[in-house]
Amino acid sequence: MFFSAPPAAGEGLRCNRCVGKGCRNTVETCRVDHDTCGTVLFKPPLPISYFKRCMKMSECMLLGSNKDIDAFCCTTNQCN
Repeated sequence: MFFSAPPAAGEGLRCNRCVGKGCRNTVETCRVDHDTCGTVLFKPPLPISYFKRCMKMSECMLLGSNKDIDAFCCTTNQCN
């Protein structure tokens, strides 16, 4: 996992958002309680799925602790 400095106070974190195969990235401004941009890939034997979005660091790290899930968690604008 890669960690970097968060945006300055008063600025909301901005993350790429994309869900499902063939999706196109859009940019979302994260809610105050979502401090991380995440990219998550579910691998077999789970149904293959993919997403990028704002989330809590704790959620991203929990997903990444599963051997069947690849998770990239970062804390700078559009780092995912």
